[in-house]
Amino acid sequence: MKKTFCILLALVFALSITGIVSAGPFMDVPAKHWSYDAVSKLAKDGIIDGYGDGTFRGDKTLTRYEMAMLVGKAMERSDKADAQNKALIEKLAAEYSTELNNLGVRVGKLEAYNKSAFKVGFDSLTIISTDNPPTGQPEVKGNHMFKMRNRLNFSGNVNPKMSYTIRAATGVNFAGTSSANSNAFFDVGYMQTSNFLGFDEVRWGRMSTVEQGNMILFRDGGNDGIRLTKKLANDVTLRLGAYIVNTDATNSGDSQDIQYISLQQKLSPQTTVGFAALNNNRIVTQGGPFNYGYGSSDLFDFYASTKIGKWTATGEYAVNRLSNPIGNVSASPRSWEIQLTNGINMPHLFYPSMKVFTDLNKPGSEAFTISYRRAETGAIPANLGASRQLWWVSPNYRLNGAAYDGVDNASVWYASYQRTLAKGLGLSLDYQDFKVTSTRAPIDKTIYAILWFVL
Repeated sequence: MKKTFCILLALVFALSITGIVSAGPFMDVPAKHWSYDAVSKLAKDGIIDGYGDGTFRGDKTLTRYEMAMLVGKAMERSDKADAQNKALIEKLAAEYSTELNNLGVRVGKLEAYNKSAFKVGFDSLTIISTDNPPTGQPEVKGNHMFKMRNRLNFSGNVNPKMSYTIRAATGVNFAGTSSANSNAFFDVGYMQTSNFLGFDEVRWGRMSTVEQGNMILFRDGGNDGIRLTKKLANDVTLRLGAYIVNTDATNSGDSQDIQYISLQQKLSPQTTVGFAALNNNRIVTQGGPFNYGYGSSDLFDFYASTKIGKWTATGEYAVNRLSNPIGNVSASPRSWEIQLTNGINMPHLFYPSMKVFTDLNKPGSEAFTISYRRAETGAIPANLGASRQLWWVSPNYRLNGAAYDGVDNASVWYASYQRTLAKGLGLSLDYQDFKVTSTRAPIDKTIYAILWFVL
């Protein structure tokens, strides 16, 4: 683990010595600068309409002055943008703040925009669920319960290049737990700055992790560390992360440390591929909720997603190399997942990942999703991966003496229908059918009705 961390630090240093080159207001923006992709997306989504003749000169190198004019137009129409495009506008406004000031936007819209950059949001999940285990087997703990989660979100700008995000969360009778938890806690609290140490973006503090399709590199809050992002080209993104993961009492040692590197490339507007390597020092013992153990692990992950018409197909495959495996576990357990959805909100991520595929701003928006995932024993590191944080996870559930934690030695078919009932209010109807990967014996079937509310 220490060797991997040193390699990451060396890579960070090597990339940082490239420095930050400041540009005057009339210098050309380099052809491979990230802002071209950002402005192109805003134009495609109708936030900006290009120059006065109604065109966007995507094949022409722009000056910083011309780019700032486009950013100013985007700021004027930011009220029409969704959350993703608003984040792009904020990033562009920080990048071209000097040029915007020179254009006189500072006196009017830039100051108003910065004042409105502080945001308060709220989201809530209300879940009614049931399960149908095989005859003679126990029900998954907590699956016949009313469940709720509430979160309060704060975000704002410290200066044109630095922002912050804070999130407080509560959970009451959440699925997979044996007792109610009504305590509020901060699961997210980080700073983010642009164009720092040679990186396009640096984030540090307590944050979520979403990489590739999130089958492996996903954790919704509770990671204390740093994440570095750099555009190597218009269509290639490099990301480095080093975290201390907030774990449960089954982890031996003082903490769970992970370090990862990921590369993601857009082959076309419809197709994205990616690769990630992860080092995880967590020691799993047979005395915990598992019937096996190992010292640490190194994982290699491959990802692809493509859009075909209105449908998005996504696949991910990972190999986890375990050191000193003990018990009924392979030295190189594998996992994979495939998904098909016609959703429009982040359809390249595996559902569920605490998100919905429908547009919650458009009543009547709907999405169908079907997926299949398969994990061998020990394939996905403890505390990581979207599947480990789903509503059916029960850390103490045992079937015939074997432990299951949601993905361990489990295969599952998943189907979901989602619909936006009103602005900010969505309904999801989900069905899952679990089997033991090694024996194909049935584990459980679960049905959920989930009400999403986002303010």
